[in-house]
Amino acid sequence: MPLRIVRQPHTTNFWLSGTVLGQRVRESTGTDKPALAEERRAAREAQIYRARVHGLKTSRTFAEVALSYLKRNRSDDTKRRLNRVLRYLQTAHLDTIACDQVNQELLDQACEALLRPGAADSTRLREVVSPVKAVLRHGAIRGWCAIPLFETLRQGKRRKNWLTPGEAEAIIAASPPHLAPLFTFIFCTGARRGEALGLDWQFVQLRYGRVTLRDVKSRPEDTKDRRLDLCPRAHAALAGRDNTSGPVFRRADGSPWHANPAISGAQVNTAFQAIARQVGITRHVSLHVMRHSWASWHYALHQNLKKLAQDGAWDSIAMADRYSHLVPAGMVPEILAFWGLKTAPAAAEGRNTGGPYPEPAMA
Repeated sequence: MPLRIVRQPHTTNFWLSGTVLGQRVRESTGTDKPALAEERRAAREAQIYRARVHGLKTSRTFAEVALSYLKRNRSDDTKRRLNRVLRYLQTAHLDTIACDQVNQELLDQACEALLRPGAADSTRLREVVSPVKAVLRHGAIRGWCAIPLFETLRQGKRRKNWLTPGEAEAIIAASPPHLAPLFTFIFCTGARRGEALGLDWQFVQLRYGRVTLRDVKSRPEDTKDRRLDLCPRAHAALAGRDNTSGPVFRRADGSPWHANPAISGAQVNTAFQAIARQVGITRHVSLHVMRHSWASWHYALHQNLKKLAQDGAWDSIAMADRYSHLVPAGMVPEILAFWGLKTAPAAAEGRNTGGPYPEPAMA
């Protein structure tokens, strides 16, 4: 039966409904104007007839292509963002929309529905536009739809905040006993918050001053461990913990942090920001700023981006360069003092240590 133009509740746009040559169609026309909706109906019918006559592939639905895309090993963040978009399409009765119908108007509507009012372009790009474009590129490569074309969003200026050793000392001094060792460890190693909170005693070798962070952040298809040779300050912070078994860093009552790093990380981040305000740091800071600080201090001591990328477990020198910021030359003695070093450590030759520090003497 031919396609019909119908109305759907909770939307101003006209919809197409019907079955043509055995292909069921139920999709938005993308317009609330009758004349344009009729043009869309005629064009959609013609597309289906041409595909049957000439053997052309019709555009698959976005949900179908997204399912194919997610069969590959994708990061948890990518899965979360894409599933959020798919839930929006289902709520908006667009779950059968074809990939070729995913246009700029639909992206704008999704951003308005899923993000807070006035969200920055960088947020729109990260949370909605990039996941959608990735799915459409996946489909275009396989001939299921056209190559996506959307307006360019600029990421804007990235924050370049970092902390001085003096500010780090003030934060640690004002931190409660269960958080001070955690903050010290991150300032001394540059560990990501999820890596630090997930550290288990079975991967700590205090006798050799070595820690292994398991499955650190990397490309989804890779698994990577990061080995750390602890500086004296980090070694002392761990040596003062109850090193029996289980998580190294715990809550004030001794219980483990939440298993979901997004929840536990947010809880620790809130505490960190409150402590930073308490000691008089007025600019925006977060746990992530600690990694920027470590990278900046590391580069000040070594002047070697390749080594920084290796020690920080970054996949590229460009990423290490983005995290490191130039510090005043006079700050080097303060960095050494904070890490408990007398002189800048030389890179060990002939061994892959995964860290910039020599192993401490065995107890």
